[in-house]
Amino acid sequence: MRPPARIEKRSRLLCLVTLYFYDYKSCFPGYFWVLAAYLALSLILITENSLDLVERKIRIALLLEVVPPLITGFFSNIVLLAEVETGSLVFTATRQGIVKLWARRLLLANGIYVMLMLVQYSIITSIYPGVIHFSSVFVSIPTCLFFSCLISGISFGFIDMNSGYLAGIFIWSINFLGARAILSVVGPRFYLFMWWASQKYPPPFEQLWVSKVIIMGFTILIFILCCLLVRIRSKTLMVSS
Repeated sequence: MRPPARIEKRSRLLCLVTLYFYDYKSCFPGYFWVLAAYLALSLILITENSLDLVERKIRIALLLEVVPPLITGFFSNIVLLAEVETGSLVFTATRQGIVKLWARRLLLANGIYVMLMLVQYSIITSIYPGVIHFSSVFVSIPTCLFFSCLISGISFGFIDMNSGYLAGIFIWSINFLGARAILSVVGPRFYLFMWWASQKYPPPFEQLWVSKVIIMGFTILIFILCCLLVRIRSKTLMVSS
């Protein structure tokens, strides 16, 4: 006899929680605390008394949209390749499927970031009511996912984490340090840090969500390509581990 539906759902939920706990423990032992420390530091910088309203908005956008994608991208890069280096990927992947394993851990890394961002938003709005809109919490998600997929995809292509890191730093640098040049070349719709740019320069603010939808489209495409690349490279990854 099959177990009752309630017990079956409870077992599935327990299994899912166990999987996510294992993923966190094996791949992100310091990720939560790094993000928590960064958000605590950013809160100190945001609440600096010498800032006026415009400067405060620019700093909030900088600290909540520009920097986090680099952090999540770097940690997302180790979700499989770290186990390749430690030799534990074969056991984990044969039980769960390597593509599903990578996708779940990628989403876990970004999910932890969103959770901490909600806490950060609550603190900021309690100190400065109305300074940022609730939708601002979700502005950096497409960019974080974009960098996570991009860095991981390049690392899978070369079976080398450093190549992904270098590519991520390069793309991030030209978008941040060369913001005016990139905006003039690709336009606001294709710019990665549109919230920050709209506060600092500003381009037309109505382009913000158009930009994020376009980035999300590119992210989905890169995600699909990464899944195919992981499947193609699975044997090489297994042998390497």
